[in-house]
Amino acid sequence: MRNLLQKLQQKHMTEIIDELTPIFYRYKRYGHKCSALLLYSDANLDHNLVKETIRLTDHSKQLEDKLIFIVFEEAEISDAIKASEKLLSALRNSSQEDVYIGVEECSDRHEGGSMVRELFSLLDFSIEHKHTNQVIDKSYFDGVY
Repeated sequence: MRNLLQKLQQKHMTEIIDELTPIFYRYKRYGHKCSALLLYSDANLDHNLVKETIRLTDHSKQLEDKLIFIVFEEAEISDAIKASEKLLSALRNSSQEDVYIGVEECSDRHEGGSMVRELFSLLDFSIEHKHTNQVIDKSYFDGVY
């Protein structure tokens, strides 16, 4: 699985950075908070359900049939986790297969590329340790490891 995620990261790095660039601009210039999420499933994901579940101000992009990227604008990590849990519930209620979610907040230490790598790292951890149907962010490690 790790090889697949590395290939997906390489394939979609520029595309995801292009989505993040205007959001990082607003973050740095105006202090607007944002968070991002990667969603992966072994089965094809229903992007229409994702778009119906997130706010109109959020952005989603289906990168692959089994991989979706979401940016939560004006959302700190706690807000993004709540939105991710709502999305997870909607996917589970629609008989969606098990999903893996990694979520990260925009910060000064993140430029586009480092945030993308962090998201894929969280997703890899989630899959490797079989954390299905859970939202994994950096705080998870504080409580477990």
